[in-house]
Amino acid sequence: MDKDKDLKKKIRAGFEKPEKPFDEWAAENGISLLPADDPERARSSGSSAKRPHAGSGAGAAVAVRRGALVAASLLVIAAVIVSVIVLNMPAADKPPVLYGHNDVESQRVSIDEVKAVPGIYLFDMSGVAQTESVTKEILKNDDSVVLSYVLTNNLLSVANGEVMDAFYVTYRVRVYENYKFIHYAYYDDLTHNAMVNGHDVSYEPYGLQSSTAYAEFTAGDYEYFIEARGFEGVTELTEDNFLNLLDKILL
Repeated sequence: MDKDKDLKKKIRAGFEKPEKPFDEWAAENGISLLPADDPERARSSGSSAKRPHAGSGAGAAVAVRRGALVAASLLVIAAVIVSVIVLNMPAADKPPVLYGHNDVESQRVSIDEVKAVPGIYLFDMSGVAQTESVTKEILKNDDSVVLSYVLTNNLLSVANGEVMDAFYVTYRVRVYENYKFIHYAYYDDLTHNAMVNGHDVSYEPYGLQSSTAYAEFTAGDYEYFIEARGFEGVTELTEDNFLNLLDKILL
C-alpha cells in the first residue's frame, strides 16, 4: 500500500512539473508504459476496433472506379449486340402508300416532255388531228413526285378496211403503280384479252359507260390505260373497230 502511495505521489508531481514529457518522466522514475499499439493492451481493453490501414480509402476508390468501368464496358457490348440483332432482323413489310385523285393536281406539260421520260411507251400519234391536253399528275404536297401522264381526248382517225374510223382516245401512263386515279374502277373487271402487236391487252368493249371502251396493258416499268369513244356521227363504237384501233396505234 505504501508503495502505491509513493507511485501516485510521483505521478502527481510529474504532472505538476510539465517541463518534461510524461513518458520521459515515467522512464526516469522506473514506470513502465505499454505501447499504444500493443496487442495485449488492445485485447485487455475489450476493443475490437482496428486502425485503418494506410491507403485503404484510396484502394476502395480504385475498386469503385474499376467496377464502374466494367459496368460501362458491359453496357457498350450489350448495345452493340442489340444493334447487330436489330440490323439483321428482317424488316417488316410495309404496305405501299396509296394515292387517290384527291391527292394530286394536274400540271400541263408538252408532249416532248412526256416523250423524254426514260422507258416510256407512247402510242402511234401519226393519225392525231388534235389533243385536248397533255398533263402530268403530281402530289399536291410534293410536286417532284409524278404519278401519271395523261394525253386527254386525242381526236384521231385510223383505216379500217375501206373506211376511216374516228375516235376520241385518252391515253394514260401510270408511273406510280398504287395511284388510284379517277375512273380507275372502270379497269377493275376487264373481261377480254387479246395479243396486240406483242402487247398482252386486257379490254372491255362496253364498259360502265356503254359508249366507251377500255383497255390496259403493261410495257416495261409502266402501266398504260386507254379509254376510247367513237366520234359521234362518224364511227359507232364496236368491239371489232375498237380492236382495229388498238392494232393501229399500239405498234
